[in-house]
Amino acid sequence: MNNYYKLLIYFKRGERITKKYLLGRPGISEELIYEAEKLGYIQEVDKTDLNEPRYRITEVGIQKRDN
Repeated sequence: MNNYYKLLIYFKRGERITKKYLLGRPGISEELIYEAEKLGYIQEVDKTDLNEPRYRITEVGIQKRDN
């Protein structure tokens, strides 16, 4: 299992997930989110009305998660 699996399993194709939600999951840290974004596994797509970043999984992230 890769290090990013525990983050990527929360995403479905096209779904947007807030950073706050992700940080509430076991084993998910700011650093893990940052690294996954830097590697292109997830990308910030917008912000909520409370200025909370929302992310979606990329095709690269889907491949990383599923392999």
